[in-house]
Amino acid sequence: MDNIIRLIKESSDIAIISHINMDGDALGSSLGLMLALKKIGKNVTTYIEENIPKRFEFLDNIDGILYYKDDMNFECHDTLIVVDVADKTLLGKRARMLDEISTVIVIDHHAVHYKYSNNSYIDDNAAAAGELIYELINRMNIEIDKVIATCLYVAIATDTGRFKFNNTTKNTHMIAGDLITYGIDVNMLGNKLFDENTKERTKLIAKAIETLETFENDKIATMYITRDMIKDVMAKESDTEGIIDFVINIRGVEVGILVKEKENGMVRASIRSKSYVDVSKIANEFGGGGHKMASGCTFDGDIREFKEKLVEYARREIK
Repeated sequence: MDNIIRLIKESSDIAIISHINMDGDALGSSLGLMLALKKIGKNVTTYIEENIPKRFEFLDNIDGILYYKDDMNFECHDTLIVVDVADKTLLGKRARMLDEISTVIVIDHHAVHYKYSNNSYIDDNAAAAGELIYELINRMNIEIDKVIATCLYVAIATDTGRFKFNNTTKNTHMIAGDLITYGIDVNMLGNKLFDENTKERTKLIAKAIETLETFENDKIATMYITRDMIKDVMAKESDTEGIIDFVINIRGVEVGILVKEKENGMVRASIRSKSYVDVSKIANEFGGGGHKMASGCTFDGDIREFKEKLVEYARREIK
């Protein structure tokens, strides 16, 4: 961490990126870090490739995030900070920035990390990258305000599944408790992040539930979402986020799998575990990754074929 702090202090123009298939930890950590570094006079830009999921649109300063374009020039940046990315292949098109910016800093909390920078701070004891950004900001003596605290709370709350995943530690709760002291609206955040649904998303949930199947004496449950299902109810891609909860929350289910067709023709799986199965092992079989309790992976092929393969690997892990 000391080396990373030194490099940041020596930098003047910083770019921040995180992984594709953006989640709350990726967005909250990146945005919180950007706002903190701007407080100490750094020029900072965060780059994303996808639309920000609707449930995060309430965050302040998201209009300061730039959408990546192939013709962008990154010569103005002397430092790149990569947050919450275990494998550089998860950077999408922005992976080119690793070669085009002279200093690359990586801050990550995944247990399986494929090192791609010599300036890395990896701590798999942290429940979320947001915890590490909180540590970094405090170590740099940057004052946290309500907006930064909200970003970091979103990062931690989402990556711990509202503090119920077993990656949640005493330190996680202590950090969350400190963030609350800055006046963040915990009730509003809970509603926006976990409870609130649009009419279109509610209809999509109903269609997904119709695809429910269970295996291995109901220890494995699957649902899927096709592009046609999304179009039929006039939903958005972001409306698929969180539907995996309806799979894993079924009583008796240990592994929940949600498979969905993406706009680019690929198929994406979200995989969750309730207690003892390490679903990152399943995701790793398809070049994906994540955490023991929550992981994801992508497949180039038929959605039902992918689902069957995932169930096969889930059976193996349960046994």
